[in-house]
Amino acid sequence: MLRHAVEQRLSDTPGMKVKIAESLNPVRVPLQFRNPFAYAAARILADFDVLVRGVLTARHIGLMNRREAERCIVLGRRALRRAMDAALGYKYEGVKRHDVREGNTKAQQAQERMGELPPEVLEGKRRARHAPEKRSIKRLSGGSVFMRPGGLVERWGLPQPQKNRKEPEP
Repeated sequence: MLRHAVEQRLSDTPGMKVKIAESLNPVRVPLQFRNPFAYAAARILADFDVLVRGVLTARHIGLMNRREAERCIVLGRRALRRAMDAALGYKYEGVKRHDVREGNTKAQQAQERMGELPPEVLEGKRRARHAPEKRSIKRLSGGSVFMRPGGLVERWGLPQPQKNRKEPEP
């Protein structure tokens, strides 16, 4: 929202078109993360970069005074830090649903640190937005096949079973 306000201010300059300042030689870094939340963090950092460059451009051409520019950057920096600090509180506990159902020591220690697990999470009804698709493994005569809600998935060169095909009787 802050970034859009700055971009709007830059685009509302009558008689001139203002382009946000850019580096002549930007550093390009290939990103490879293991989960979508890390990519989200990288997008947040990139958004903050655009905000700061927009604010510095607006200040340079006189659309913002020093105090406004500093205040805008401070607000953006706070939001960035708040988002990044949220990940610092995460700690993998290694607790599975069956641990919680059994009430074993591992589950009790995790509950002391993090609080009560909501029943809809325990039942699998509420899941993280970026959680992987649920799959189960079924044993078939030709090997293992992953089951998805939509049906069988070919895996390790196994052919998918044909529909409406009768199996020979023994």
